[in-house]
Amino acid sequence: MTFIQSVTLILLFSVSSITLASDLIDRSDLVDKSAEQLAQKFCAAHDAADYSAIENLIHWDGIEQARRKETEQQIRSYFSLKTKRCYASKQPSIFSTGDFKLKGKTYGLNLKPAGTLVVEFISVNGMNMNYIIGKNDGKYLITVSVPR
Repeated sequence: MTFIQSVTLILLFSVSSITLASDLIDRSDLVDKSAEQLAQKFCAAHDAADYSAIENLIHWDGIEQARRKETEQQIRSYFSLKTKRCYASKQPSIFSTGDFKLKGKTYGLNLKPAGTLVVEFISVNGMNMNYIIGKNDGKYLITVSVPR
């Protein structure tokens, strides 16, 4: 076997090993499958401008009617943007770290934060939205801020 044949064989083996190793990585522990399902349902509903479908992906317990209407308006305002991709991340949002005060009221999330739903849009500035997600009865949902 010549030197060039040996190097070629080593390179082919190395590339095959790297490909095989990456195929063997269990990605299921990177994010819960039901969180990823939430992300895909959100993406499909958003691209169809189907607010009622998105509404079913949000945990509404404890929300004030005015905040619910604001949330709807915010979500609808992004319907003109098409999604590039949606995915769930175990990384918490910087906004999931505690309560906040607004107009003399204290607010906090209505579910314990378990990650973030990231929605990347097709846009010139690479805009995205992050929604805090939590689990309710074993199902991931988007959390909202409610009065304490």
